Amino acid sequence: MKTIKVGMVGCENFGNFHLTNLLSIPGVEVVAFATGNREKLLATGKRVPSARLYPDHKEMLEQEPELDAIVVSITPYRHGDLEVMAAKRGVALYIEKPICVTMEEAERNLAAIEQAGIITSVGYQGRYNGEIDKVKKILENHTAGLVVGKWIYSVPDLPWWRTRAKSGGQLVEQCTHVFDLFRYLFGEPASIYTVGCKGLNPPQPEADTEDCSYSTVAFKNGQMAAILAGCYLDTTKAVGDIGFDIYLEDSKIEYGFFTGVKYIDQSGTREVPFEPVYHKLAMEAFVSAVRDHDQSQIKSSYADAVKTLAFTLAANRSLETGTLVQL
Repeated sequence: MKTIKVGMVGCENFGNFHLTNLLSIPGVEVVAFATGNREKLLATGKRVPSARLYPDHKEMLEQEPELDAIVVSITPYRHGDLEVMAAKRGVALYIEKPICVTMEEAERNLAAIEQAGIITSVGYQGRYNGEIDKVKKILENHTAGLVVGKWIYSVPDLPWWRTRAKSGGQLVEQCTHVFDLFRYLFGEPASIYTVGCKGLNPPQPEADTEDCSYSTVAFKNGQMAAILAGCYLDTTKAVGDIGFDIYLEDSKIEYGFFTGVKYIDQSGTREVPFEPVYHKLAMEAFVSAVRDHDQSQIKSSYADAVKTLAFTLAANRSLETGTLVQL
């Protein structure tokens, strides 16, 4: 079995989370780390003493000619030329969502990726939960009426997250998982209308992200959906709500992103709990795809993630203009 040599860009919490999964996969060698935060670089480097440490991705790509893949876990506005440089060197990419915060950057990166033909995977790990494919199969044989997606929780303790130019806002950076799974289940959106409000959170420097929003989506297949997003809860007192509800003609599906799914009809409730191990499944699929050079093993390619980014940015545009946005 060929050993896959992996470099990692970003050594914050999620970078280390991905590192834990990588180190558990046979045939993977983590050979390099890159980040501008010297303290976190050294701390993460201790987990793999043989790995080389770099202050940025440019130096890593220049000094590591045998890299097979890079796992990217950095703030969405700081990617710069990373994807283009990796593509030109033929290095596969696993990129945490969102891929960036503008369509111009996404389309530039996609052009370089497609020209190079590299393997890509984006961190929409919810697609790798086997239960989501069971829901998708149900929808092939049943009529869905009302559909409600929810990502209602607290504000992440990250200063950059509160600034839309850096994070994209809650819809782009966090609730994007709901938007993406709705694309996975119902196909491409046709239009979206979003309203929001502020004032629920205490004022913060440079904070311009809405505290909550409500989107109405029409999909090209005729399905309608509502998406509720909120980042204002006091989670020491309140319980968050992350997932979606689907009301079929003869039953209801309640899907919790991190807890499980309930199938409810007149005969009762069948509950399927699950652990969020699909992050590891997504990383295993990526490693296998790189080894086999087989993009078909990936459930969320960069090209597909560009469509989810366009979907969430359209929600932002509607929020800002107060108008229905066609996609």
